[in-house]
Formats: sequence, C-alpha cells, structure tokens
Amino acid sequence: MEHILKENNKAIVHLRQQFKNKNLGLVFGAGASMNLGFPSWENLIKDIAEHSMVDGISLYESVKNSVPQSSITDILFQHFKTKRIKELEGEDEYFIKKRLLSDWRGIIYSSLYREALKDRKGKLLSHPYLNDFIPLIQNSEITINYNFDDTLEFILSEHHQDDIQKPYQVLWESHSHYKTGSPVIYHPNGFLPEDENSQQSEELIFSDESFSDQLLESMSGKSNMILNQFTKKTCILVGLSLEDATLKHLLRQSAVLSPGNYHYYIRYTNTELSRDEKEAIFNSNFTTYNLVTLFFNDEEISTFTRLITQEAEEFQIYARELDIPIKFVNYFVGSVAVGKSSILSHFGNFHILEEWIDKRPAELVKPFNDLTPEEEEQVEKWINGQFYKKNKWLDEQREGFFLIDRSPLDPISFTNNNHEEKKRAESMLQGIANGEGLIVVPGHIIFLESDEKEQKGRLLTKRKVSWTEEFLIDLNMKTKKLYGDNYSTYIINSRSTLHDTIKNTAKVLFCDGYSEINLHTNLEVLAKQGITL
Repeated sequence: MEHILKENNKAIVHLRQQFKNKNLGLVFGAGASMNLGFPSWENLIKDIAEHSMVDGISLYESVKNSVPQSSITDILFQHFKTKRIKELEGEDEYFIKKRLLSDWRGIIYSSLYREALKDRKGKLLSHPYLNDFIPLIQNSEITINYNFDDTLEFILSEHHQDDIQKPYQVLWESHSHYKTGSPVIYHPNGFLPEDENSQQSEELIFSDESFSDQLLESMSGKSNMILNQFTKKTCILVGLSLEDATLKHLLRQSAVLSPGNYHYYIRYTNTELSRDEKEAIFNSNFTTYNLVTLFFNDEEISTFTRLITQEAEEFQIYARELDIPIKFVNYFVGSVAVGKSSILSHFGNFHILEEWIDKRPAELVKPFNDLTPEEEEQVEKWINGQFYKKNKWLDEQREGFFLIDRSPLDPISFTNNNHEEKKRAESMLQGIANGEGLIVVPGHIIFLESDEKEQKGRLLTKRKVSWTEEFLIDLNMKTKKLYGDNYSTYIINSRSTLHDTIKNTAKVLFCDGYSEINLHTNLEVLAKQGITL
C-alpha cells in the first residue's frame, strides 16, 4: 500500500476528491470478469464455433489467423444461419428470422456463462479486486460496462439488503431515461443476464457489422451518454485493452471537446515492462486520449481502489506517517490577461478557487495608476479580504487537489515605487493574518507569461480599453521581478493555441513533480525590501 500511494499520490488524491464530490465514473471491460470464469473474447468465439448448432470449428481454425476476431463472428453467424434456415424450412419467414436471433443469443449465452455459473458467489468473493469497486459503483451515477454479462448487477445484489428495491438500474440504449438516486449500469454492447427470463437487450454488439454500426452511431451523436461521462466526469477505465474503435473514437472526441478533462486508464500488467516501454505507452495515451495510464497487477488494482475509498481520517494519518503529500495547492500567477482564468476554466474536475470570491468593485476594472487615494485604499482592503478568505479555506483543507487563480504576491506588482511595494506587502501580510495568526499556504507556483499584444487583445475583448501596451510592458517586468526564481513551473502562453497551453498545463498537474514555494517568507522579504533590490 505504501508503494502504491507513494507512486500514485496525485492520482489517488484527485480520485478521492472526485469520489467525494460524486463526480467519478467507471468503465469496465472484459478483463475485469476473467477471474469469474467468463471467457476471453477469443475463447468465447472458439466456444461458439464448437457449439453443436454452429458446428464451425473447422471453419474457425481455417480463418482465425487471417481475419479479425469480429469478422470471425460474422463468418460463424453466416455459417450457422445457412445451416439453421435449412432446418427451419417451411416455417413462416418472419418467425425464422426471430428464431435465428433467439438461437444465436442462446448459443452466446451458453458459451458465456458455462463456467461462470459454477460456484458464482465463491468466485466473486475470491476476485482479486472487483469487490473493492463496490463503493465506487454505488457512489457513481453511471457505470459503463462493455461486457454482456450481469457481473456488476450480481455484485450489487449480493451487497444489498432491500428485497423490494433493486440496488441498480440497467440500460443498454443511450436514449433511455433513468432515475437519480440509484446507480446505473450501462451496457453499450448489449446485456445478456444470467436469468434468461429477465429483461435483456434485443441486440448484442458482437460482429463487424454491429461494431461498424456502433462506430457510425457514435459519430452521429447516438453515444451521448458515454460522451457525457467522458467530458463531464473523471473516469477510471479497468479491464480494457483500448482496441475498441468506438471507445477510442469517443475518448478522442472527449479529448478535443474537453481538453482539460483527463481519465485514469488501468493497464493490466503481470509482466515487468521496461521504463521506456511504459513511458511510450503513457505518452501516447496521454497525448491522444487524455488518459493517465497506471500500470497495475491484480493486487495493485485492489490497493489503489481501497485507497480511493478509505475514510478521510485513516487515509490522512497513514499518509502523514509515511510523509507522503496528499494536499496539492497549485497557484496560477502572472500579469493581467496572461490567460490564467481561461486555462483554469478547462480544469473543472479539480477544485478551483477563482480570482475573486465576491463580486468585484467597479474600481478594480481601472488601471491602478488611475485610482484616487480613497479608491486605492478601498480596493486594497477588499483584495486583502479576498485573499484572506481563500487562504483560510485552503489552510483548513487536509487533502485535495486545488487550483488557485493568483497568489497573495500578485497585488504587490500594482504599485509605483519601492516604498509602496513594501507597504503593500505588509498590508497583505496583515490581511492574511487577520488577527488569527494565519500564514500564507505554500504551494506549487505555475508562472504564466504572455506578450503585451496578446494581453491587450484579451483585455479589449473584456471591454477594458484603458490598459495601454506601455503600461502592460511595465507591469510584466514588475511581475517577473516580483517572483524572480520563486516559481515551480514556467509556461509561456503566447503564440500558441489554447489547446496546446492546456495540454502543457495538464502535464504539469498530472505528470510532473510537485514542489512547494514558501509564499509567506517571500511576502515577508517583500515587506522589508520591496521588488527592486
């Protein structure tokens, strides 16, 4: 457990935060059911070929190495269809069609559940990690399950005491309505439960034709339920190989629509990959699909999941004993109109503290040189109060992932001389302390830089026409001197697309190391010396 928390503390803290906020989604694939006796895709197809009603094992052996597996199911179905139509000759054509689908479903059912129903409860209890996901499933609005089987539904039923109300809702059509308050299990490939008499989907996505139709539907917007999960939630993907063209299309579409929203993909591995191999896989998934790849075996998946749902006090004590950071405070700083707010707006699945908590006074729109002494005093007092509120709240948090628009150092740049700089820094220190002895919460400083032309353009779009390029040049120089080398990460947001800047920011948040700057000490130094030394 120590190793998993130490190596993945950012991911665990982020997912704990999303779990608490009920903004966590889950996506399961075939790998999650393998330990329960369900066949792999390859074994399922082979078993279907061997079924007496299909009698296609020789056909399977002749094509298995030359065509994709989804194409083999098409070939086997056509073989079965020709054989079965001859056997049903003379019956009504409409009923023959229905009988073919029913018989084919029965063949898939028998192959799917043959081994899985033997001591099903015992297999479930001994599953290396699936039971650890129960709290996550119960707390998630929608869980996507690409498998046909009812494993997740069975698990929820086993851990439910109410004999009247089902502990879940099952959907297989994206346009279906569902009730809030009960977790939804959505089967985009179709649903084939153990109880053959219970409600189930009419179609199963199991062939080239059906997979192609599903991909076309995803392109035309009929997979909005999944796309909504990928664009609005933080998801954990487990038991998947990323070979599904529709899934990859939806992940890519989500990455384009919500460039700051990332998910966690558990890539199962029971063999040791080299560092270079892991890095290549990680970078590919991160860049293309907005996936943070975690390389885990069964035991590590279990540990990772239990850490996400562990009680706050127990988790915090454990992390403190191991001296592993679980509170990530990221200050986004820089001059005016460098793009801080625009960037932060794309990372809504973190906890964001905006620049101002309360409604800003009208005087704040003016360049500080245009303020009267009375206005300047009012603005200063109001700004100090805003930073006090944000800092007090941050100080009270024991764990979490926080993004903050501006640090308490930023207002010092809006001064005219060394005397004013020192006076403003002292004023901020007093405002932060507020008679309570509070100090500035340290954090990772992400310094954003842009050029004056782009800054002025951004200000003009906000109808701030009085900010001149000369004033911005001076303000940029003062802001750089204000921080000097006291930043953790430097991002240039100039002459680049917003998408690229968001991608660079995501790399800092998800991948790079976390290094804190002691802002309180910096503020004390400024109170004594000012910006210009």
